[in-house]
Amino acid sequence: MKTIISWLAYTEDFLKADDLNQRYTPKLQGPNGTLHERFYDEIGADVHLILYTRPTDKARCLSLSNALKEEWPSHQIAERCMELDDPTNLDLILVRMQALLMNQKGNEIYLLFQTGTHVIHLAWGLSHFALKQHTHLIQIVPQQYTSHKRYNEVVKLEVEQSSTALALFIREQGEEQRKQEVSVERLSTFQWSKGLLPAKHMAEQIAQTDKTTTLIRGGNGTGKEYIARYIHEQSRRGKEGKPYRAINCSAFTDELLSSELFGHEKGAFTGADKKRKGILEEADGGTVFLDEIGDISAFMQQSLLRVLQEQEIRPVGSNRSKKINVRFITATNKPLEKMIEEDKFRMDLYYRLAIGEIDLPDLKERGKGEIKAFIQFFIEQQAEKLKRTPIQLSERVESILLSHAFPGNVRELQNLIEGFYLKTTDTVYIEHLPLRMKAQQLITDNTPASLPTPHLLRWEDVEKEHIRFVMQHYQGNKTKALKALGYGSINTLKKKLEKYQL
Repeated sequence: MKTIISWLAYTEDFLKADDLNQRYTPKLQGPNGTLHERFYDEIGADVHLILYTRPTDKARCLSLSNALKEEWPSHQIAERCMELDDPTNLDLILVRMQALLMNQKGNEIYLLFQTGTHVIHLAWGLSHFALKQHTHLIQIVPQQYTSHKRYNEVVKLEVEQSSTALALFIREQGEEQRKQEVSVERLSTFQWSKGLLPAKHMAEQIAQTDKTTTLIRGGNGTGKEYIARYIHEQSRRGKEGKPYRAINCSAFTDELLSSELFGHEKGAFTGADKKRKGILEEADGGTVFLDEIGDISAFMQQSLLRVLQEQEIRPVGSNRSKKINVRFITATNKPLEKMIEEDKFRMDLYYRLAIGEIDLPDLKERGKGEIKAFIQFFIEQQAEKLKRTPIQLSERVESILLSHAFPGNVRELQNLIEGFYLKTTDTVYIEHLPLRMKAQQLITDNTPASLPTPHLLRWEDVEKEHIRFVMQHYQGNKTKALKALGYGSINTLKKKLEKYQL
């Protein structure tokens, strides 16, 4: 997957409309706007990730993102807050940037140099050299410096990456995750609906033990970390105020994960300018939650198995071991039993981790009553956060949401409700739904109930209704519809319109 990463550029991406209340109107003349289409056409980007510094910038970033999505509905655009109070603090920026890049592990990443502060530009360069990932540095060449003199160009900077060992700047992974948590107290009053009662009962049973390792299974967005945190809070360790630490194992290479878990000595590797405790030592007496445990390598599986057996750790670069007293809770959405059969996961480690097991069902499996409760909870939660009157769902929209599959589970629903607050101040109608849900509903609405199921599965019927929807969305504008549908030429679209008599 190819990912373009750029920073929000206020002076170019947003037009200042009102000095008094600092309201901004999005436009597409800045670098993220004017170059967005060329990122896809010339580089073949799959995702455009736009970064912003502080939570207060979120609305402005979403305004730009929504404008881009409106212009190019088929393009995948994402936003992320980097939590930078000081955009000139190089140490903090490096920590956040390299954590972000490690989360993109396996992707081909293009870093746009022009957007952001000069320190951010420096941090991109340092990260490119130090991490040795599949990253490219790209810049915008103004038209007056191009050979054709007609438009700006996107140019890749040809620089070799250093062979120096990986520099470890990442320190704050657990803190970042904890910032995003919903409080356990509020969670316990809401999410323990009928579908989760078995998980709640098992979590409370496990909490009464002191060292039972636990494996939580469930799809993305089902609330695995909520359950882990609940176990800790209900246990003796939590009630005594002992620490809780969480880490996403898939975000790190072996070198990084070893340092994060076990700590390191000064001089253990390039960038280790001082001694540092790892998460397991920091959590001594408390609980450690290892998310995405199915993604760790064979080397890390062996290292973790030794920790579980010996209850001791050895920091990177040290020849001495340290005893620890930690409860381990792990989680995965991977089929570990199948991975064991394929020799991708150690059987002895699996049995060590899965002494206690909790299965979390997908949201669609919990029933419409539970989905409705989630909807109301997130509506009230977002209203409280924004200090606004809670929005209302029209009957049609509520019916659509209750029937939606929600492949992203609870997280998808939460993000959906948050998006509604950006689009309306009172009632949510069909036009406020994301494009993917509107298209799906249009096909459903225009399919005769009497048709047999095989007919509903024909590609031509799906294509016809999707073209109809896109043409309606753009009010008959073939140029915009062509871009959204991804056809190669206007003639292709015209032939489709003629074929389907649209």
